[in-house]
Amino acid sequence: MKYSTPPVIPVARPQLPSADEVLPFLREIDATRHYSNGGPLNARLEQALGRQFGAERSVLCHSSCTIGLVAALLALRPEPGALCMMPSWSFPATGHAARLAGLTPWFVDVEAGSGALTPALARAALAQAPARVAAVIPVMPFGAPADVTAWEGFRDETGLPVIVDGAAAFDSLSASTIPIVVSLHATKLFGVGEGGFTLCRDAAFLRTMRKVLNFGFHGTRNAELPAVNGKLSEYAAAVGLAALPGYGEKREAHQTVAQLYRSALPGHITMPAGFGTDWVSASLSLGLPAEHLAPAKRALARRGIAWRHWWEAGMHRMPAFADCPHLPLPVTKALARSTLGVPFYQDLSEAQVQDICAALAEAGS
Repeated sequence: MKYSTPPVIPVARPQLPSADEVLPFLREIDATRHYSNGGPLNARLEQALGRQFGAERSVLCHSSCTIGLVAALLALRPEPGALCMMPSWSFPATGHAARLAGLTPWFVDVEAGSGALTPALARAALAQAPARVAAVIPVMPFGAPADVTAWEGFRDETGLPVIVDGAAAFDSLSASTIPIVVSLHATKLFGVGEGGFTLCRDAAFLRTMRKVLNFGFHGTRNAELPAVNGKLSEYAAAVGLAALPGYGEKREAHQTVAQLYRSALPGHITMPAGFGTDWVSASLSLGLPAEHLAPAKRALARRGIAWRHWWEAGMHRMPAFADCPHLPLPVTKALARSTLGVPFYQDLSEAQVQDICAALAEAGS
């Protein structure tokens, strides 16, 4: 969305640790002169994140969520050109990652209630695959929880590798043998500026993935497999270590704002199931009747309130993926016509939430 002047209420206002909070870790970098390549701060962040999810030695940090998805796919040594099943209803990084790993994105539809690709939908789609499927990437839409146990069952039943794109799902992760790739971008609930990590209880897979993120090296200077350079710098790890102690407070602040929305939203508008109670994210996408979407955008704009179509009309409509195959996508199309991202951040005031909800109510009247 373009504005002639900055909006009065922006759609996001990320907040990372202050300079004073990060400074002790920067002094450690000065002392060790270890700036990247799996340094001591990176190792401590991996350990701390493992404890956060009750899965020590199950975290691998990398330079972004996108490069993490690429590395996870490359670790599978997929057949070039084979299909990678994924929902069209996702951020384009999902599709770009498959391309960069040598695979062809194949877009399938999602469940109406959750907006997610489920194991049942994936099984049904396999019977219609136009070519060999090498991997499946389900997405945790806008950070919503995923049934990783069900995806483990799908993987074991079909023999197809599953890599979960959990970019926004820091607050709803559950460790399993299915790799979940998470973003640590500044706009996420827990961020370092730019970075990511993979949560997975499969130690052998993480070892292979670590090689992929380091030019294919493992104790030598010989590249053992196709690879990238995707290591997290010590500076990003410093921000992560400074941010983690305050995560609980930040989460509670976002939950409070979510409850303000839940109390003030008009009845024809829905929030994601469990949002603000069971889980929370750094963005809020609302469900509106399709006929109210355009009036809602106009009403918000009149009040200087920013909004977003975070995933536009789906990847299958984006020029970068125009040549990719897809199944019929009626649910994706319906979601694109009825989903609206609204301002959501920890210091959004009650008065601002009331103003946003009043604009939405006006559009539905």
